[in-house]
Amino acid sequence: MGIINHFLQSVQANPDRPALICEDERLTYRQVDERVRKLRMMLASMGIGGGSHVLVALPNGVPFALAMLALADLGAVMVPVSHTIGHGAMKRAMESGRAEFVIASGPYLARIWAEAVGEGPPVSPSRILTVGEPFGDARRMEWIDRFVGNPGPLRGGDRTNDAFILTMTSGSTSAPKPIVFSQGTKVRRALIGARDLYGLERDEVILTASPMHHSLGQRLVLLPLMIGATSVIMPRFNPTLWLRAVQEHGITFTIAVASHLEQLLNALDRQPGYDLSSLRCVVSSSALLKEAVKQRVLARFPCAIHECYGASEVGIVTNADPSECWESGRTVGRAVPGVDLKIVDDADNELPPGTPGQIICRTPMAFQGYFGQEEATQQAMRGGYFHTGDVGYLDEAGRLYLCGRMKDIVIVGGTNVHPEDVEAVLLEHPDIRECAVIGVEDEYFGEAILAVVAPCPGRTIQPASLRRFCAGKLADYQQPMAYEVVEELPRNELGKLAKPILREWFKGYDATAGIRAFLDRAAG
Repeated sequence: MGIINHFLQSVQANPDRPALICEDERLTYRQVDERVRKLRMMLASMGIGGGSHVLVALPNGVPFALAMLALADLGAVMVPVSHTIGHGAMKRAMESGRAEFVIASGPYLARIWAEAVGEGPPVSPSRILTVGEPFGDARRMEWIDRFVGNPGPLRGGDRTNDAFILTMTSGSTSAPKPIVFSQGTKVRRALIGARDLYGLERDEVILTASPMHHSLGQRLVLLPLMIGATSVIMPRFNPTLWLRAVQEHGITFTIAVASHLEQLLNALDRQPGYDLSSLRCVVSSSALLKEAVKQRVLARFPCAIHECYGASEVGIVTNADPSECWESGRTVGRAVPGVDLKIVDDADNELPPGTPGQIICRTPMAFQGYFGQEEATQQAMRGGYFHTGDVGYLDEAGRLYLCGRMKDIVIVGGTNVHPEDVEAVLLEHPDIRECAVIGVEDEYFGEAILAVVAPCPGRTIQPASLRRFCAGKLADYQQPMAYEVVEELPRNELGKLAKPILREWFKGYDATAGIRAFLDRAAG
C-alpha cells in the first residue's frame, strides 16, 4: 500500500483524534483529510499530476505536511529544499530535480526573485503555490477552504513503487545529488524502521524537531499519520521549547539528533523542573553520541534510550537497545531486522570481527538511486550493497562500532554539510587565495564548521567581512561558525591539501563559545 492508504486507515479508525499540532494550529484526522482533498484538487487544477516534479521550500509546519499527503495522492514527486537557501542553490535544485512546479512561502519567493536580477522567474506564476503572504499572481494555499467544487475522496491506490521524494544530498554550489525515495521506501521506513522496531502504537504522540526537508523530519511526520498517532511539529529546534512540548503535549516518542540531546541536558541543568514522564522512548540519531553525554542521557531521561546508525540513502541500519547503550560502550548496536550488514576492505572483501573497514549494507529500506546519475548510483550500490563511506567494525556478537567517516561531510545539528559547497563560496571572495572547511567537535551542534583561509598576497582578511559575505550565499546550517586566517594551508608530499593535518591543528577548537553564551543569556 502507498502512504495515502495507511493515512486513510487512520482517518477511518480515529477521525476525531488530533493528527497534526504545530504551535497554535491543531487538526484532527477528519480535518486533515478534508484539507488534503481540497489541496489535491487545487494542485491538480494547476496541472500537477502523476510524475510531476514539485519543488517544496517551506519551513516546518502543517502546510508542509499537507503538501506531502496531497502530492502522494496525486502520484507527484516532491523535491524538498531548505527555505533558507539562496537563488543559485534553488535554481540548481530545480535543475537537478527537474522541478516543474513550486510550493513555497511568499517571503521566501520574494527574496529569491529579488536575487534573480535579470534572470526572470524559473517557472510561471501559474505553476506556483505560496503559503503565508501573497506573492504576485501565484495561488495561495490558504484559499483551499474557499476552493469551489467537490474535491472527492483521496484515491490512495497502489503507489508503492512510485517515486515520491527527491532529497538533495548537497546543494549550495556544487551540483546536488538527488536521492530517490519511492512511497514504498517511506512506508517501510516508517513501519519497519520505526513502528515495529520501537513498538509504537496508535496512542503515541510523536515529536518532530528536525527540518522537514530532511528525510528524518519527513519520516517523523509521516510515521504518526500512517499509524493513527498524533504528530507534534516544532517550527525549529529549541531546547527549552522542546522540553515544553514534551510536557504540554505528552510526547511519547521521538528520534532526536545527537547534538540536540546534549543541548537538552544543558537546558535541564538550568531548568530541572520539566515533567518528562510521558516519554516512552527516545532514539539518538544522525551522529555518534559522546560517551559522557550518553551516560547523562541514560541517567536523566525517564524512558528507554536507543541509539541508531544509518544514512539518508538506507534509513536506519543498526539499533542499540537500552541494555546495549548501558553495557557496550560506544556501540551503535546490531543490524535491524531485514538488514544485511558487512565490513569490507577496498576490494569489497568481507573483513573478520574487530577489523575496521567500510560499512556496507543491503536493506529493504534503501533508496532507488540518485536521480539522473546512474554512474553514481552504481558506484554506491556495488553488488547490491550500499557503500556508506563510513568506517567501523563488528564485534563477535554482531555489534557495530564506528571509527570515523571516509566521506568529508560535516554534520551540523544532524544536517549534512559538504565542505566543498562552503569552500566554493569562500573562494569567490576577492581577498581569499585558498581555503579549507573542516568540522570541529562541538557540544552545541555536534560538529561546527570552521573555515581556515589564506589571504591573497598583500591582502588582509577580516572574519566579520567573511560572515557578511557568506550570509547571503549559504543556507543557515552551512554558515561557518568560526574563521581562522593562516599564511599557508598544510599539504602532503603530492601537493594535495592535507585536511587530517588541519584537523590536528585545530583539535579541541571551540567554534561556538560566543553563540552558546548568547543563547544561554537569551534563555535566562
